[in-house]
Amino acid sequence: MKLLSKIALMVGLTTMLHMPAAAEPVTIKLSWVVPVTSWGSIVLEKKDLMRNLGKTYNLEVARFRGTSEALQGLASGDLDIADISAGGLATAYENGVTDISIIADELQDGVNGYYSTEFLVRDDSNIRSVADLKGKIIAVSAIGSANDLMLRAMLHKNKISDKDVTIIEAAPATMGEMLKSGKAHAFSAIRPFSAQAAFREGNRVLFTGKDGMGESDLIVWVAKKSFVEENRAALVDFMADMQRVAYWFSDPANHAEVEKIAASATKLPVEFWKGWVFTKQDYYRNPDMMPNAAALQASFDLMQQLGFTKGAIKVSDVLDPTIVEEASKRPRN
Repeated sequence: MKLLSKIALMVGLTTMLHMPAAAEPVTIKLSWVVPVTSWGSIVLEKKDLMRNLGKTYNLEVARFRGTSEALQGLASGDLDIADISAGGLATAYENGVTDISIIADELQDGVNGYYSTEFLVRDDSNIRSVADLKGKIIAVSAIGSANDLMLRAMLHKNKISDKDVTIIEAAPATMGEMLKSGKAHAFSAIRPFSAQAAFREGNRVLFTGKDGMGESDLIVWVAKKSFVEENRAALVDFMADMQRVAYWFSDPANHAEVEKIAASATKLPVEFWKGWVFTKQDYYRNPDMMPNAAALQASFDLMQQLGFTKGAIKVSDVLDPTIVEEASKRPRN
């Protein structure tokens, strides 16, 4: 009996020595730009819903200033998933950055019943129509940004050339004051900044992003194709967790806690977020995180029409929905 026990022990030890070591969790580095609006700024507040975190993947989040910087982060390896504007992706793709794919959605503008980027002018301004913008200074967050494309689309619809106006870049938080001081005659108001009292007082809406472009995919998640291929299983686990988090944030029953999370992330009073954040007074977020392929294609076509890009870009060449599709098959409860 003792001999059999020793043999069994030796066999067990030998088996253990030849077993493959458990795979280390994949580190996923995700960027974010705008607090609360960007998932990366708040997702880790709901670690309790991220069942695969620390098991098959670890998540690191870092703030980047915008699309250009995030694309540089992807190229250097400082990022694995970048949240960037769809327009920025199209420009990069045409300039030879073809090794990246859109793998998920973050924000959409112009969806029926939801908030759309507003373009504001002063109440006492003589600007009463888009035609009155000729000769005026208009502030956007960045040249080539989603709100810049909305502006140019609206100008184009009204047969106004880019040369008929002066488009400048400005930090979103400063635009309300710029309008008051006369440094700009109109500006793009994006969430969460457009919820500030300083943005609303004495100003009125001239038009919205929806007026210019209809539905548009504002911000998407992109990753290198090689990273997706090498880490597909971990990415599906991560996306399944993200969908669980997204559904939780979108549930009206959780709005009070969502407002507290937003306040904590920004050090702004809870009252600032009440009544609009993650409601229909906010941008639309698809809780499945599936990109809007039709809206993306329309944006790419518009960019070519406006001269942002020279060649046609097919959404099928840059969109990889398989991570989201596989994650959507997982149970959420």
